[in-house]
Amino acid sequence: MEIIERTEEIKEKVKNTGIFKYIPEEDFKAVEKFINIIRFRKGETVISEGEITGGMFMVMKGKVEVIKNNVKIAELEEGEIFGESDILLNRNASATIKSAEDDTQIIYIIRGGIENLEKSNPSFTTIFYKNIAKTALTRLINLDKEYVKIMEKFQEMKQKEELSKLREKIFKSKE
Repeated sequence: MEIIERTEEIKEKVKNTGIFKYIPEEDFKAVEKFINIIRFRKGETVISEGEITGGMFMVMKGKVEVIKNNVKIAELEEGEIFGESDILLNRNASATIKSAEDDTQIIYIIRGGIENLEKSNPSFTTIFYKNIAKTALTRLINLDKEYVKIMEKFQEMKQKEELSKLREKIFKSKE
């Protein structure tokens, strides 16, 4: 893990990543001082489940894996955020995040910076929180779809099991 120097090229890349694409130039200038860019090698832990993160994260380059109870449950790519529960709910990390590729670059937004901007720059925080809400709602919709698929498979398995028991009962009663 290493902190990447904030060159003009890096600032421009951040400005064109994820939720920052929708933020006006003057608002971005107010937030950029609260941003760090961190580079991870494949397999390195970005955050651990239960950890206090002190901010939120966005994938600027590469991919990360979301791991819960030692099971990979998702993969996040460029522009996707994680750790937003710290900003929105003041909660510790709900999953472990590991770099899935070498040279994965993560934007880290310090919680205190967001809180300062809520007071001094409400237009930024309106756009910022609206985009976080969109991300959360999209994840919820996708989770709902996956839940329905699992329940359908469960119902199908249950029906097959009941059919099997019925067959067994029928064939045993003929003997």
